[in-house]
Amino acid sequence: MSHFKFLISLFVLPFFSYSQNDNYHALQGFVDGSFVVVSSNTLKVKIDERYTDYDLSSLDYKVYLSKDNPLSGIVSSIANQSTGNSTIKRGKNFLDLNLGTSHAAGYYVLEIKDSKGEASYLRFYHDTGLSGP
Repeated sequence: MSHFKFLISLFVLPFFSYSQNDNYHALQGFVDGSFVVVSSNTLKVKIDERYTDYDLSSLDYKVYLSKDNPLSGIVSSIANQSTGNSTIKRGKNFLDLNLGTSHAAGYYVLEIKDSKGEASYLRFYHDTGLSGP
């Protein structure tokens, strides 16, 4: 019986561990059919910076309604919760993007480019309570 408990703790329990950072969504190298639902005004994403530290204000991000339709004003502010300041550090970073409320509920795509210009994406549905595209 003790071997069974050991195997459970080794293989099953790590999958049920929970951290505050589990609420952050990973970006992908491409846009597929998957999406996350954002029902608050904060989109939480995690990025893994592979190259260097840089200022958060130089982070290149855009939100698209469609492929060729970047929108302005959807992200009103951005904060790095992992560093507590305005820098992107090498390694894991947990970003809170404050989404405005002036746009309608719908599907959007977030594009973030890292310090080398490599793009990562997250498709999300923002439930703002407003109707229409």
